[in-house]
Amino acid sequence: MKRMGVGMSSTKNTHAGHEYPRPPSRYSWYVVGVVTLAYIVSFVDRQIITLLVEPIKQDLNLNDTQIGLLQGLSFALLYSFLGIPIGVLADRISRTRIITVGIVLWSLFTAACGLTRSFATLFAARVGVGVGEAALTPSVHSMLADIFPANELGKAISVYTLSMYLGSGVALIAGGAVVEFLTSYGQIHLPVIGLLQPWQSTFFLVGAPGFLVALLMKTVREPRRQISHSSEAAGPSFGATIAYLRKHFRLFGSLILGSSLQTMVAYGVIAWAPTVFIRLHGMNAANVGLIYGCLIAAAGAAGMLTGGWLSSWLQRSGKTAVTVRLAIAGLLIFWPVASIFPIVGNQTLCFLVLAIALFAQSFATGHLFTIFPLISPPEMRAQVSALHLFIANLIGFGLGPFLVGFLTDYYFEDPMALGRSLALVGVVVTPASIGCLIWSIAPYREYEKQAADRAGA
Repeated sequence: MKRMGVGMSSTKNTHAGHEYPRPPSRYSWYVVGVVTLAYIVSFVDRQIITLLVEPIKQDLNLNDTQIGLLQGLSFALLYSFLGIPIGVLADRISRTRIITVGIVLWSLFTAACGLTRSFATLFAARVGVGVGEAALTPSVHSMLADIFPANELGKAISVYTLSMYLGSGVALIAGGAVVEFLTSYGQIHLPVIGLLQPWQSTFFLVGAPGFLVALLMKTVREPRRQISHSSEAAGPSFGATIAYLRKHFRLFGSLILGSSLQTMVAYGVIAWAPTVFIRLHGMNAANVGLIYGCLIAAAGAAGMLTGGWLSSWLQRSGKTAVTVRLAIAGLLIFWPVASIFPIVGNQTLCFLVLAIALFAQSFATGHLFTIFPLISPPEMRAQVSALHLFIANLIGFGLGPFLVGFLTDYYFEDPMALGRSLALVGVVVTPASIGCLIWSIAPYREYEKQAADRAGA
């Protein structure tokens, strides 16, 4: 095949009927850098609440179940539901504009969290954060699939997805320092707004950087869409996408359910791990933020990158069902260590076991996120990604943190049993996730065979 220009790839997606030239490699990776920065900021705004559990509980007189709802369901509610219509829009209109508007919205609502003075108003503000962040990932997945060839897409999405760990790490490290500083500074009185507690001031500070990232998104050009034989100018309807998924139910159903169950355990850990160290090990927010933030950024990013590069290498060597098999391998490591870490009594050993769990979990997550753009027709990528995120976040983000808090309050009936609640969720849910992924291997192999036949035709 003829070379298409400097930095252009000649690799074609297996669904493609006509492939336009890809952008130069340097610019393509610049786009990855910008959207990754946006994803990091989104996780800072999303996860900062994990360091503020105890002061919010005290000031608003809440229990762990309500905190679990604030960390999970409040954010996931519209974040999940709006992902689907936004995915439909991303298959039709400018994805860069959708992302920019989303960044502005979630930054505004993050700051609004600092104005709340009750469970209901804080819940509503967290719903707003989810509304803005719903615009990001479906649009990014669709856009990257039009920028990168199939054999490079796994690396690009792995780099983007690893920013969930970098963002959580930044949120914890910077957030811990901010919480410590504002706590020592005390209450702040602002004109019109009135008296703010340190946790409220924290939300104001972390919401500000998003507006700068929104300006940076203006430097990203909307990529030209790759077109498959079956695509229409306006993009397929959502009904057509559902019909396609029903036709391939075992493949997509098992992967989406397996990914969703794993997301439940992962978000439970991410949401409650700081409180485990603060409540059960007597640490302060600044120390937890520094140590746990470094762990989640380093171990999480390392697992994601290792998984992405290993997947690309094995696929080039001709192995079958590589992405699914590697995800299962990561979860087999994650299962025991994630179930042990919350109940380890020694603080240092607890952090060490948690680091292994974070590496294994991110190793698996990178593959689970990469699968869907690879197996979806180009004109349906954003909608399939949105549907996957809808189910994964409603089950995972919506139920994971809530279930841990609920078990602590109503099953163990003891705030100091938080570690046992986390361990119980990991022990029960992770093997169910592994079983779903194993069930997807046979249809995944069939998909690969059909894709190879189309490519050779």
